[in-house]
Amino acid sequence: RAKREEVRARYGLPAGLVAGFVGRFAPEKELDLLLRAWPAVYRNTGAVLALVGDGPERPMLEAMAAGAPWIRFLPYERDRERLADLLASWDLFVAPSSNETFGLAPLEGLASGTPVLSADRGGISEQVETSGAGERFVSGDVGSLTETAVRLLGTNLEALGARGRAHAEANHSWGSVFDRIFALYRQIVRDHAGGA
Repeated sequence: RAKREEVRARYGLPAGLVAGFVGRFAPEKELDLLLRAWPAVYRNTGAVLALVGDGPERPMLEAMAAGAPWIRFLPYERDRERLADLLASWDLFVAPSSNETFGLAPLEGLASGTPVLSADRGGISEQVETSGAGERFVSGDVGSLTETAVRLLGTNLEALGARGRAHAEANHSWGSVFDRIFALYRQIVRDHAGGA
C-alpha cells in the first residue's frame, strides 16, 4: 500500500476511491451485474471501477460501458508483484459472482489489505463472512449491490483491509494451509488404522 499513488498513476487510476475486479471476463463472473450497478455507485461515491483481465465477454462489457467516466478496463496482469501492488492500491475488491467455489483473486485482495464486496452465495461469501473484512449483497440483485457498495465505500476501509490481511495471514498462508492438510492426513490415517 506504500506505493499506492505510483501504482495508480501507472495504470491511469484516479487518486479518489477505486474499486476493482480481477479475473476472467466470462458469464459466470456476472460482470454485467457489476456494470449495471456501478453508474449509481459512482454518482453516490465518486468511486471508479477497474476491471483487470480478459475473456469472451470483454467486447460486450466494453460496449456496455462505452465512454463512461466511472470505469477503467486494464489488461490481464501476468506479473504477480505488479498485481499485488495493484490490488493493494484499491479501496475495495468487488466479486459479483454467486457461483465461485473458492475465489482466489478476492482472497489475494484480502491478503493485500483490500476489503471485499461479494455476492451472498459461494466461496467468496464465506471468506467475507469469516474474515469480517467486507460485506455481501443479495446475489443477482443490482439494487442490493449498489446499496451495499455505497454503504461500504463510506466506512473505514483501511480498518476492514487490515482485518482482511490478518485473516489471510492466519488462515491462508502456505504454512497454515499445509499444517491443516497434514493434520487432516494424520487424522485419516488414524481413523483408517483404527478401523482396520
